[in-house]
Amino acid sequence: MANQCNVFTHDHSMFINRPCDGAVIPIYRTFTASPPTVTINIENAGTCPITLIVERGNNLIPIMEVIQPGLDFVMTVEFVTSISVQCSTGGGTCEFLVELDISSCMCC
Repeated sequence: MANQCNVFTHDHSMFINRPCDGAVIPIYRTFTASPPTVTINIENAGTCPITLIVERGNNLIPIMEVIQPGLDFVMTVEFVTSISVQCSTGGGTCEFLVELDISSCMCC
């Protein structure tokens, strides 16, 4: 009997409000053997820039995108192993909403 693969998708959202103190906030870590494809939608509603950091299983160099205050950013990335956001330093409010659309399979 052949293995049956189950594709799953789920959404995850998180709102963060904290000082702009350089902290790195973990958002997502892969929990399956096959890293998923993730669409990331992040809105910087704070007063300081934030850096989106996406690590991938097929590349040692993470994707890093700086998002200025008042801007939205959307991207889709394959083979995601972790996602985090770093608040910049210098005072102000690090406030952002991140929404993830995660797609993967269980036996691929």
